[in-house]
Amino acid sequence: MLKNSMRTAALLLIILLLSGCSVLNPTRIRYFILHIEDELFSQATITMPVRVTSTFTSTPTLVPTATIKPTETMTPTLTPRPLINYSSPTFEVLETQSLPISAGDSINQVSDVTIPDDTVLQPGQLFIKSWRMTNSGDSTWEDGTKLMMDTTFDTEMPTVVKAIFVKENDWIDFTPGGWGTRVYNVGPGTKVDLAVILRAPLQAGSYQIQFRLVNTRGEIINTPFWMRFYVVAPTATLTPEPPTATPVLPSNTPEPGQEIQIAADTAITLNQENYEPPRYDWSGHWMVREPFIDDIQPANAWFYQSGEELTGFIYDSKGEPIIVKGAVFDNGRTFNGELFYPWQKQTSAVIWKMQFNGDQFYAVSPLGVIENTSVCGGRDGVNLPDDCALPAGA
Repeated sequence: MLKNSMRTAALLLIILLLSGCSVLNPTRIRYFILHIEDELFSQATITMPVRVTSTFTSTPTLVPTATIKPTETMTPTLTPRPLINYSSPTFEVLETQSLPISAGDSINQVSDVTIPDDTVLQPGQLFIKSWRMTNSGDSTWEDGTKLMMDTTFDTEMPTVVKAIFVKENDWIDFTPGGWGTRVYNVGPGTKVDLAVILRAPLQAGSYQIQFRLVNTRGEIINTPFWMRFYVVAPTATLTPEPPTATPVLPSNTPEPGQEIQIAADTAITLNQENYEPPRYDWSGHWMVREPFIDDIQPANAWFYQSGEELTGFIYDSKGEPIIVKGAVFDNGRTFNGELFYPWQKQTSAVIWKMQFNGDQFYAVSPLGVIENTSVCGGRDGVNLPDDCALPAGA
């Protein structure tokens, strides 16, 4: 159909062109028609070149090229651990004249068990004083009864402590269970031993301390008792100094230029032989982190070091003494010992290492790793070490 239409259009075009001639020759017309038909339709298909013009249907969006920066060193941010605020525990102070006298309480048959009168003690020595006594009154001495001491000198110890009663025991000492069985309530007519840990004054002299019991109602049990003792400084023993060793120089004559090296080696050897590492002493008053509890509770402690032996005690938050006992080594810097309540045989092994400043210590594991959340301490007036005031598990 399309082909016939195209032929018709071509014929009409020829006719129009020839119509301008004066003479119409049929033979000539037929020639033109056949020739044009052959030229126009001799090729069944013709491939036409196609020019494709790109057309933007929208405005292109420019994407910025990412700039590569040099690798930066990331500094890790350390989250501070929750340190706990704490303060030094204070001592309770009671004045004898300000307390009322109990009408129904009394003490009878008081006698010395340890440290009899006129015992000689060393300056700063820790000792256990105990008395045997009978409750001859009408009231029970309940747990929480206090022991108060009156002195005319500074004992560097608390003047009011919790009264610790135990069953009669003639061998009270600094060993696990050495105080015997604890008695918490002393009824009328009951005989018990009253024990307290004390520290001798640092100055030599003659001393006497008067004690009183104060019941849980804040009344004085009107029967005083006392102790009398001496403090004598140990006699210093002079140790003769060893003769100074004369360095032995090589017998052969050094080559030129070797004299300086030989002298330097000799000086190093002499310095190594004469070097003495510092010695540490634990004696004195400490503030420590209370053992046996997870909470952070500063407590007062007193240590006494005699040679390689160390003895001490800590007053816990209930006012009860925890014994510290063991030995020191590494020039006194490391303490290896145990903690226990004196009326219990169960103990806890500890290793403490004093810091180079000589006024702080940490607990360490058997492998030497610092245990921040365990017992640690600072000498009188010095805070607990860093990270010591951390809750367990922090």
